[in-house]
Amino acid sequence: ADHARSVSFMIGDGILPSNEGRGYVLRRVLRRAARHGRLLGIERPFLAGAVDVAVDLFGEHYANIAEKRNYIKKVIQLEEERFNLTLAQGTELLISELAKMRENAVGILDGETVFKLYDTFGFPLELTEEILEEEGFALDQKAFENAMNKQRERGRSARGEKEEISHAPLDFSGCDASLFKVDETAKDSVIALMFEPGSGARIDAGTAGQEVIIVLSVSPFHAEGGGQVGDTGSITGENGAAAVHATRKVADGTTVQYVQITGGMLAVGDKVTAVSDRARKQATARNHTATHLLHAALKETLGAHVSQAGSYVGPDRLRFDFSHFSPVRAQELARVELLVNNEILQGKRLEICEVNRQEAHEMGAVALFGEKYGEFVRVVSVPGFSMELCGGTHVDNTADIGFFKIVGESAVGAGVRRIEAVTGQEAVAFVQNMDVLLSGAAAVLKCRPGDIADRLVNIQAELKAAQQQVSKQGEILAKLKSDGIENAARDINGIKAAVLETDTADMDALRGFGDKMRDKLGAAGVAVLFSKRDGGKVDLLVIAGRQAVEKGLNAGKLVKELAAAVGGGGGGRPDMAQAGGRRSDLIPEAMAKAWDAIKAQLS
Repeated sequence: ADHARSVSFMIGDGILPSNEGRGYVLRRVLRRAARHGRLLGIERPFLAGAVDVAVDLFGEHYANIAEKRNYIKKVIQLEEERFNLTLAQGTELLISELAKMRENAVGILDGETVFKLYDTFGFPLELTEEILEEEGFALDQKAFENAMNKQRERGRSARGEKEEISHAPLDFSGCDASLFKVDETAKDSVIALMFEPGSGARIDAGTAGQEVIIVLSVSPFHAEGGGQVGDTGSITGENGAAAVHATRKVADGTTVQYVQITGGMLAVGDKVTAVSDRARKQATARNHTATHLLHAALKETLGAHVSQAGSYVGPDRLRFDFSHFSPVRAQELARVELLVNNEILQGKRLEICEVNRQEAHEMGAVALFGEKYGEFVRVVSVPGFSMELCGGTHVDNTADIGFFKIVGESAVGAGVRRIEAVTGQEAVAFVQNMDVLLSGAAAVLKCRPGDIADRLVNIQAELKAAQQQVSKQGEILAKLKSDGIENAARDINGIKAAVLETDTADMDALRGFGDKMRDKLGAAGVAVLFSKRDGGKVDLLVIAGRQAVEKGLNAGKLVKELAAAVGGGGGGRPDMAQAGGRRSDLIPEAMAKAWDAIKAQLS
């Protein structure tokens, strides 16, 4: 009951089951409760039913769990069902391993098995450890961690991940961080500090070609955070210049610039002009404001359960992850897109203010779970539509976004969907590109762009009719061939034998041809059929009549022997067997071998 209450509140606060962070805590609590339910004899999913009790008890004072009752139950039900599917299999494996450990007097479960339970069956390490402790055993945690690290490395390699910018803690000793300001309208500044990347040590100056970290007395660059990329731009002094390729905040909140000195020399104390890339910054601002509009439109279209589960805001596109348990239908996406563009067309001026957290809550501003907020927060509002706590870069007016276009919707995990979209010039370019593609497709199909769907339906119907006609013609051709081949069959110990190469379309067609041969050759007959495939492959079929089998002919053994001759394998019954091979160039040799093999079986 306590676990059910806990997971109800966690999901109500926007947490979803996952394998890391707070999502892992939720998954661990939920799965532990599910396992103990099974130990009590409850075989079916049951935790979702406890949500109603939790809501009845606490919903009056905690409105969020009352509002999200059905959503919370759905999350719990899906997670419990997933766990139950793997729990039985994993428990079976663990019981088997425990029996072996008792038999061999081993007290520690090997790390490879622990990792298999985790990776394949979804057993958290703590669950395996708990079960082992109940039985008086332990596990090899170090070996488990080694297996986990290897998996992470494989994952990074598969995704082609690049190393993130990383360095030792920067040496701010003796510095007052409050002296370093951020003013995105400023230009004139002074280089207050300079660090060497990697070591984090202070340096006095840097020269052309050198990578350094710079702290400005007043920085016009917006730091990466809240899903938004950091600003880039330039820093120019009397003696040198640098290109800013990333802006971030360090642990104490100080904004730092990662730069490469492009000419001359820059030193601590230099007066400089710092300028962010305005076009890039504006494009990022368009996407960030559009993300807020998208969030509000999704809530209005799909329901109040929608909450942000991650985002990326860059100059080229936006990506928004959100909680929802089914694919967003085409008509729902169209409505979301329409709602966002309607706000853009109305040209609403954004309202941005700083208030204390209590005031922001009373205003109804949406706070993102997992984000850290101070005593005072920044509220970004599109009047009458969206209100969120946000420290990011935004446009002054929704009309500045220009145009919003969704370019993709997909799943990223259990209960989490992803929408990708573009705005401004990127949105226009996307639509123009789609128009070119549609026009090209229409030209190929010889119809208007609006008629492409109907034209494709007609082509599919025509193709199906043509395939049926080809199949009929193939049957006729097979009959004609089999009529001629019957006369060419050889007599081997009273059995009519035929070995030939044909040009049937696929294995189904080859079997159809084989049936025709069976009918022609009769019960005292055997046919060995070879057919070439694309890429030098071979299909092979052996058909044997009842009397041929009685005289010692075995199609399964024969096809296995001949398949080896064309670089393949196969098998089957004594009266019918099929195989495949990789060397169509060896068919002539295999056909010659077939005669000898038939004679050998019938002798």
